[in-house]
Amino acid sequence: AHRRWPLDTVLIIHRYGRLAPGDRIVLVATASPHRVAALEACHFLIDWLKTDAPFWKSEKTPAGERWVDARAEDDAAKRRWNPG
Repeated sequence: AHRRWPLDTVLIIHRYGRLAPGDRIVLVATASPHRVAALEACHFLIDWLKTDAPFWKSEKTPAGERWVDARAEDDAAKRRWNPG
């Protein structure tokens, strides 16, 4: 994100461990002299977290446990940052 936008700083906090559905799990904050740059960088970082960050998500339900992969729409969101 720092290579794409004029950012002063970036903060990412991603919770892990046992979480309940609906829990807040991620915070992304960006600081920039330009509002649009800060917002675009934040959106970019969320898309990156959902597709390329080294997190492995396991969901446990009454039906059993399964590992969650990135969804097609997450990959599509990521591609808009790297067209072509």
